[in-house]
Formats: sequence, C-alpha cells, structure tokens
Amino acid sequence: MDRTQTRRGLMLASFTLPASLSAWRARLFADQPGAAKAKLPAQGRLIRIETSGSGYEVGRQYGARLQQLLKRWVDSRLSEVKKDYRPETLQTATQAMLDVLRLDFPFVVEEMRGMADAMGVPLQDMAIVQLSAGLPLWRDAGSCSNVIFRQSDHGPILGKTLDASSAGAETSTIRIIRPSSGCALVCECRINGLATESGINDKGLAVGVSSVHFKTANKKGILRNLAPRLILQECSDVEDAIRFVARYPVIRFGFQFALVDRAGNAALIERSPTQHNVVRTEGVALFCTNHCATPAMRRLELSRGAVGDRNSDERYANLQRITSAPDFRPTLENLKSLIRNHRVPGGICQHGELEMHTRRAYICRPAEAKFMVAAGPACSNEFQEFSL
Repeated sequence: MDRTQTRRGLMLASFTLPASLSAWRARLFADQPGAAKAKLPAQGRLIRIETSGSGYEVGRQYGARLQQLLKRWVDSRLSEVKKDYRPETLQTATQAMLDVLRLDFPFVVEEMRGMADAMGVPLQDMAIVQLSAGLPLWRDAGSCSNVIFRQSDHGPILGKTLDASSAGAETSTIRIIRPSSGCALVCECRINGLATESGINDKGLAVGVSSVHFKTANKKGILRNLAPRLILQECSDVEDAIRFVARYPVIRFGFQFALVDRAGNAALIERSPTQHNVVRTEGVALFCTNHCATPAMRRLELSRGAVGDRNSDERYANLQRITSAPDFRPTLENLKSLIRNHRVPGGICQHGELEMHTRRAYICRPAEAKFMVAAGPACSNEFQEFSL
C-alpha cells in the first residue's frame, strides 16, 4: 500500500501564555475545564554529547563519554533479556537483525562496535541489548503526540510529547553527530544512544514519532526506534524521507512519522511492518497520536486495550477540537501552549490520566536549525535549546 491522502488544513486556537513558568505552575491545573489533579513530576536529566567521524569513531566517543551509565544499562538490560529468551533464540534473532543492518546501514553496526570497545564488552552483548526492542516478547508502553505547523512566526515547526506508562525522572542524551558520511544532526536519544525520539538535521529536516501497534511483523525490517536516527542521517527533505520509509519497513509494531522540512513541506507516514500510507495537508496544521487516521491502516492495528485506545482517541479528538477553532494563530508560543494542554478528556500533557505520563517534550525549528527539549512535561519544565 502506498497511497497519498490529502486532508484540509485544520486550525489551531490562539492561547495567551503566562509570563513565566512559575505562573504556569500556579495555574497548572486550574486554567482548563476538567483538568486533572496530579503532583508535578521531577525534572529529568539531559546529557549533551557531540561526536564525529566514522561509525566506529562516533560509537567509541559516545561509549567513552558515558562509560559508567552505559555499562549499567547494558548489564541491566542484558540480565532482563536473558531471563525471557533461550540463548539460541537470542543469538538467532540478534544475528538476523545485524545482517539487515550490515546490508544497508553498516555504520550502525560499527557504532555499536565502537560503544562495545569503549566499554570493554563483547559486540554480541551490545547488539543484543541495542536490538532487544525487535525481539518477539518486547512490549511497547509509549504514547506520544505530534503536531506540525507548516508555517509559523519561526518558520515550519514540529512539536512532540514523549509519554510513558509510569512517571519519573529519566536520563537521556542530546546527541550532536557529525558523521563522515551523511547529514549532521542533533537528536534526543535514550541512554543507549540509538533509540531516537526526535531531532533535526543540517539539511533542514525534522522528525518526530508516535508509536502504533500493528498485528504484523517483518523479519527483514529495521528496528523501529532506530528509524528516526537513520532518516535524519540519510535524508535531506520530506520527499526523501517518504522514499526512505517506503523502502525500509520496521520489524515489529510501527510508527507514525511526523515530518517537516525548512521549505514547509510536511507529511505523516503511517508505517506498519508490511504497509505504509502518506497523509498530507493543504493547510499549516497536521497532527497524530497513537492510531492511524486512515481507516484502511487502522484496520491493521493491534488494540492497545480499552484504556490505551481511548487515550489515543481522546487526545486526537482534543487536537481536532482545538485546531478547528476559527481564531487560528500558528505561532511557536501557541505550539508550546498546545503541548501543555491538560484538558480532560484528551490532555496532550499527561499526568496519569488513562494511565499515561508525559516525560519529555520537543519542538523542532528546522528553518532556524534549532532543537528544543523539555526534560520533563513542558508544563513544569523550561525548554532547553540546542543547535548544530
């Protein structure tokens, strides 16, 4: 399936922001009807790491900088995985995923090798934990929202939340990568350095993702959480990224890729392990939560359960309600306000409603080469700005 669907641009309501986040803290749950009551979460930690060179050099530099943290993560994750799988199953599954990467993205394997050497662990152990999200028993508990404005007072912009099934501070990395081959990029990753949530590259392409659960799998696919990093390093604009996602399926589950470039081109790609669909807009607003808006693609989905499906549907409905208001203003401040929205049902910034919690927030400004990250929910954390 390779269909391109056009949707009339929707409108985003104008919001008035308080002068500071301290005012937001005071008004956090008082300024929107039906808003949830919850304790403010702790701020996470962002570690900025700049690397350059070949895949091996990039990996070794990253591993040397985060040696202790990364070693603890590898040991913990390896112990968990070995409890769930027999050794021969792990060996076979990991080798199959490595073979796919060696064929088209050998620099990723070399990056893992560089990390392993910096830490003094075998490549096989590093590969097992880095690729464990592609194993059959892995379960995704994420729940994210993405919103794109094709034009704003800061050019094209993309906003995203990262939601999880539990609250709590989390350490992640802001990676600035200048590879020997491909685009330079700045992105946010889990501590493992490869699982990427959002970012921009030096060609002016931005990407964000929302997870979708599909019934199918594809043994020749790539790891889903690795795909955003590959898009940023390999693609120069939205059209390039669409061709990339069409060519390379994901191994399990799926994503909606939210894409915008500095020229104002924007698209959502609904990607299952076997099929994909492209959604565009004639206007300036495009958004997704954790289900496909296209009926044919939604029929391929695996239910998240009654609560999970409801969570995604209510956030999507809330975005429709907000963006259909006639007093549209596609501005950076209004995107921040949207990311901080707590309306119940359907709050974009989640604090335990329907079992989900927002842990991160992102804004990409590709025309200005700026990447903004809040190390916790944007309602209670300032955005930190990074650039190439």
